[in-house]
Amino acid sequence: MKGHSPLSKIWTLIIFVVLAIFGATLAVAQTSNIKVWATDPTGSYPVVLGTGDWVLIGTALGENFEKDYIGKKSLETLLLQSILQISSDDKPTVAVFSGGDSSDIVGMKTVMKTFVTSGYITSFDLTAVSPRAPLDVSLYALAQYNVVILDPPTCKGLDWQFIITEDSQRALARYLENGGKIVASAYLFVYWNAYSSSGKKHYNEELSTLLFDGAKPDINAYSPRAITNSPLGKGETILTLNAEIGSTGPKDPLFHSFWKLEYPVKK
Repeated sequence: MKGHSPLSKIWTLIIFVVLAIFGATLAVAQTSNIKVWATDPTGSYPVVLGTGDWVLIGTALGENFEKDYIGKKSLETLLLQSILQISSDDKPTVAVFSGGDSSDIVGMKTVMKTFVTSGYITSFDLTAVSPRAPLDVSLYALAQYNVVILDPPTCKGLDWQFIITEDSQRALARYLENGGKIVASAYLFVYWNAYSSSGKKHYNEELSTLLFDGAKPDINAYSPRAITNSPLGKGETILTLNAEIGSTGPKDPLFHSFWKLEYPVKK
């Protein structure tokens, strides 16, 4: 068997280096598109991240919407602005995949109905997701919608995890590649493995790279409030259910707050 000539080895090395540089450049281009849409009140860390293709919101959606509280409208507006900012259609059609108990799902459905009746979106379809009924959807089904919302619960234990089948994960990635848009809660990545002692862990970590360019929550920092940046309108305050203080307020501060979000930074 003939060995490779020195010249062929040099060309192979050159091609490898060129491909490596191209891959690194592409990765930088992807991560550099991530913008901080909102921070904690001190401006110390991001709690909402966005690109032209997706928005990752640090707090829960339906689980905050299940009750009326002062400032609830601000979170509803954040969701609506997120949908409209990234949609390629002026009045998008929306697919919502929601987890949690019936009150969480009803809260999300109620908010989405107001978006329809107010003329902001054309229509929406809502599907409940749980460990017993994982998110199982095809690319063909996703392609019928301009925007997909992933609305996991705050996941107080394994029984509340937001499970997405492997085929559906691939379908969501292809959906993005084909021009679809995704709005998601960062609780997609967090569950309580020891609820009584507030022990928590990451899960669904593969979705961070697959769908959100490496963005994910830091489960050691959180805030009940957020302050918006462009394109949401600079300086607006967004309140979660945890921002309600008093005897009727929530007992578990982590379960409704905004997580700190991390993302790859161009070096």
